[in-house]
Amino acid sequence: MSSSMGTPSTVLNLKAEPQNITNSFPPPPQFQPENAAADITKSVNELGSLAAAIEVFKNRYDELQKHFDFITKAIDEESNEITASVSLNQGTVTTTAIGGDVAVQTVTENDGKSLDSANIPKLNVNDNENEIVKDGIENGNENVKENESEIVTLCKTMDSRGFRRYILMHIPDDEAALREQVPEALKSSPNPAKLVFESIGRFYVSGSKAYMKTPHMVRARQASVLVLECYLMFGGVESEKEVDKSLKKDVGFAAFEWRNRMVVEGGVAMAVEIDARGLLLLIVGFGISNLFTNEDVLNLVRLSNPGQISQVLRKSQALFKRVSGK
Repeated sequence: MSSSMGTPSTVLNLKAEPQNITNSFPPPPQFQPENAAADITKSVNELGSLAAAIEVFKNRYDELQKHFDFITKAIDEESNEITASVSLNQGTVTTTAIGGDVAVQTVTENDGKSLDSANIPKLNVNDNENEIVKDGIENGNENVKENESEIVTLCKTMDSRGFRRYILMHIPDDEAALREQVPEALKSSPNPAKLVFESIGRFYVSGSKAYMKTPHMVRARQASVLVLECYLMFGGVESEKEVDKSLKKDVGFAAFEWRNRMVVEGGVAMAVEIDARGLLLLIVGFGISNLFTNEDVLNLVRLSNPGQISQVLRKSQALFKRVSGK
């Protein structure tokens, strides 16, 4: 053989070693049952919290809608009453407010000509109430002793100013006696509900702090709440054959004003004792507790120191059913 042929030892080894491709990828994650269960539990809890928040929102929305419907209905009824009352055979009465204290009333013929106009002063409710409070306190300071027949006469004549003045005059020393006299005297009134509502005034629209520092304001609120308590002791609207619808509507507006002021001050759940007691006695005594949520009613009961007025609250079958859930 020719010497140009190579020996086996000189032959190149062209066979390449195979490469391990799998070494270039990270290992797959290992399945951990514990982590999966924790994630599922967390998701379920989050869904539960979301559902609870939605439920609270829905309840609040339904409550606001109910209040809105009530107010809308009341406004419509009031508008119809005003329209009917101002329609005259020969013309129409138009009332226009000017400033804060005066309203101008104009009578116009059907052809549009003005017949007459007059400036009619409007009553200032707060000034009127303060006058009653001061009169009652001044008379009380003179230690004028009145007998039970006077309160009966005030009820018979529907004298709400005199009735309130009588309570203010006697509440410092004769609160226990008033609890006996007033419910009995209300039986002689031709319209106990109206007498009571007119006599309590509008103290509830003022901030609660206003009734914590000034002595005569403190007594005024105390007197109003006592009147509401006596009215429920008398039996409230449940003891009356018929209550004027317009009066019940006015009481409903008053209750909403009272509640809204509480909300502004932190919520019904943050109300002070006498404030909660007053609103509770108002809605229970006048039979409008159905306009409030169960949460509001329960908060009012809890905060009003119910142990002191338990005998009075038992007078209301509607409240008993509401609280007991029966």
